[in-house]
Amino acid sequence: MKERYIYIDRLKGFTIFLVVLGHIIPVLIEDKGAHKNELFLFIYSFHMPLFFFLSGYIVYKTIKIDSLKEYLQFVKNKGINLLIPMLSWPLLEQYCFTSKTDFSFETFLGVILEEIKNPGLWFLRMLFFFLIVYSIFHIVSERFNKRKLFIYDLVILIIDIALFLILCYLLQLEAIFHHLFYFIFLMIGVFLSKYDLLKTIIANKVILSLSLLFFIVSVGHYNDLIYLIDSSQIKILKFFISVFAIIIFYHIAKNISLSNWFDNSICFLGRKSLVIYVTHFMFLTIFSKSMLLPVDISFFFLALIAVPLSLIMIYFCLLISKIVELFPIFNFLLYGVRIKK
Repeated sequence: MKERYIYIDRLKGFTIFLVVLGHIIPVLIEDKGAHKNELFLFIYSFHMPLFFFLSGYIVYKTIKIDSLKEYLQFVKNKGINLLIPMLSWPLLEQYCFTSKTDFSFETFLGVILEEIKNPGLWFLRMLFFFLIVYSIFHIVSERFNKRKLFIYDLVILIIDIALFLILCYLLQLEAIFHHLFYFIFLMIGVFLSKYDLLKTIIANKVILSLSLLFFIVSVGHYNDLIYLIDSSQIKILKFFISVFAIIIFYHIAKNISLSNWFDNSICFLGRKSLVIYVTHFMFLTIFSKSMLLPVDISFFFLALIAVPLSLIMIYFCLLISKIVELFPIFNFLLYGVRIKK
C-alpha cells in the first residue's frame, strides 16, 4: 500500500486486534456471561462495520475494471483470495482437530456444502458477495459518472442496493437486512475514499467533537439497552455508533504520531489482517473453555488478561503463516495466495 494510505494499515491493524480480542472473551468467560460483559459489548458495537468500511475504502483505491476480461479476472482473484480459505480451514478442522473423523466422500462434500450455506468464516463469503455487487456499482459509475458527481453516484448506489436486495432474495441468503447493514458500511468506505469533500467534512473540528461526544454517550446506552429494546432499534443505534467510531478512529489513524517500532508493528498487523482472521479461529477451537473467568469480572481486569492473550494469539497466527508460506500449495489453500509459476 502506498505511503499516503499508511493510516489505513494502522486502522486495519487496530481493527483486527479488536476482532481477535472480541473472539477471545467468550473463551475466557462462559458465552452468556461474555455477551453481558462491557468490554465485549464495546467491541461488538462497531468493530465489524469498521472492518467493512475499511474494505470499501481499500477496494476503491485498488480495483480498476475497464473491460469484461478485467472484470472476470477480478471475480476470479477474489474467489481465490476469499472463498478458497473459507472452505479449506473448516476441512482442516474437520480432519485434523476432530477426534471422530469420517473420511467418506459424503462427509467431505457435506462440510463444503455446509460452509457454502452457513460459513464459519462468514466474513469471507459476505465480503466476496459485497465486492461482486460493488463491482457493478464501480463499472456503472466509471461509465456514466466520469465527472465524479456525488449525486450521480448516490443514484447509482440506490439502484445498486435494489440489485443487492434482489440478489440476496434469489440466493436465499438469510438475514437480508443484516447483509444490507454491512454492505452500507462498505459503500461508506467507497464514498469516503472517492470524495475529498467527505474527508473535509468529517475532519471538521465541530463534527469530530460531536462524534466523540455522541460515541461515548451512545456506547454507554448500547450496553444498557441491548437487552431492553428490539433488534431493529439496536441496529439503528449500532449504525450511529459505528459511524461515529469511523469518524473518530479514521481521524486518529490519519493524524496520530507513533514511534517507528509501534507504527510498523500495527501496520504489519493491518497488512496481515486476513491471515490473522482466518488463522486465529484454530486457536479458539483448541483453547475453547480451557480457562473460565468469573462472569462478573470487571472491564479493567478482563482487559488486563484478554489483551496480552490476544497479542500472543496474533503472534502465533503470524508465525504459522510464515511456516505455511514455505509450502505454496498450503499457502494457496489456507490463505488464497496464488502459486507462482
